[in-house]
Amino acid sequence: MSEVQSCPMAKVGNILLFTDGTEFSEGAIRTALKLASRCSSTLFVMGFVFENTDGETYLPREVDKMADGVSQYISYVKERAAALNLDCQIILSYGDTPQQSIVEHVQKNQIDLLVIGRRGYKGLLKFLAGEVAADIIGRVTCKVLVVPRGATLEGKTVLVGIDGSKHSESAAKEAVEVAKRLKGNLIVLFSIHSEDERKYARYHVDMTAKMSTEGGVDAETLVPTGRSYKMMLEVADEKGVDMIVVGSYGVSGFKKLLKGSATEKLIEQAKCPVLVVNAGE
Repeated sequence: MSEVQSCPMAKVGNILLFTDGTEFSEGAIRTALKLASRCSSTLFVMGFVFENTDGETYLPREVDKMADGVSQYISYVKERAAALNLDCQIILSYGDTPQQSIVEHVQKNQIDLLVIGRRGYKGLLKFLAGEVAADIIGRVTCKVLVVPRGATLEGKTVLVGIDGSKHSESAAKEAVEVAKRLKGNLIVLFSIHSEDERKYARYHVDMTAKMSTEGGVDAETLVPTGRSYKMMLEVADEKGVDMIVVGSYGVSGFKKLLKGSATEKLIEQAKCPVLVVNAGE
């Protein structure tokens, strides 16, 4: 099988890797390099220099020192990309927070997939907490892959959380495609709060399972009672899930999931990569 055929995702011509230069970014770096290689993608590596943190403005010489360190690190990542014969470009941005810069470069470079590490020093730790992560996910039109430090994409079990919205439909389609390309299997989960919702949930998991089996992917359906992110984390741990896929916003549960502390909990606690899919994908 060729490199392109083995690509685990569709439509990833341009990948943006955001790194903070710490060991927590290693999982994201490793994953982005592998994806770019397998998908014949152009890789953009972005580093960010904080000019102001928590109200403290850094002196020019302090900013220059940080910039030198970040520049060296993203150049190091570019060297790793060159060793794989990848088309790689580096981006160095400055500011108070990286959110706006990331959004701008996603648009400017027509990024299909944004890859970020799960946590890092002050920048990424805050960047991935609650409302800030939701802000990025809600503003970019591309897929976002959040990767824990030690995670890989070597496995074949994909878990998709759905809620009946158009956003979760997009996530379901993406999850089926990923599982198919990985020659793996799919777990479809729709969490409910009361038995009154079970019929509705059952209909949607069955429809997703049908789409999956028609695509040649075995699917298991689950309709547990509880909060979406908790159910996904529990199932991911119990079944050794290799990737969790969710939609960017949902009718109710996923809208809350990606607009508050639940985002932080899902991303912080998941042991595998979490792929967030925009409804426009």
